[in-house]
Amino acid sequence: MAPHAFLDRLLEVEHSGREGRRVKTSLKMSGLPIGQTLENFDFAFQPAIERSRIATLATGAWIRNAETVLMQGPPGVGKTHLSVALGTRAVEMGFSVLYYRFDELMTALKVDAGLPPAQLKRRRYMNRRC
Repeated sequence: MAPHAFLDRLLEVEHSGREGRRVKTSLKMSGLPIGQTLENFDFAFQPAIERSRIATLATGAWIRNAETVLMQGPPGVGKTHLSVALGTRAVEMGFSVLYYRFDELMTALKVDAGLPPAQLKRRRYMNRRC
């Protein structure tokens, strides 16, 4: 093997390992549930969900553009699964993610309601990088 090819391969392996550790750590810190991915979402079970729309969201362009996505529907249609899967994809793309169940976030907000703005800005749920 040529020296430059060996070095390229060595750097590729190092980069791959670091990226894997970054994703693993970021997923752990995000609080996202494990195992709900876009690959294992059953679009056939819920034909009303357009696969092309989810694929567009999976590009992360809405995050880069600071847009909001609202998912609504009756229980059991896959809103949580898709939200978690999109969060996981965002972590893989290098974005920071923080996952809260609604009731947990409301409890945290109520506890912190009386804090001065300077202290409130330091709260994890207020971190703009998440």
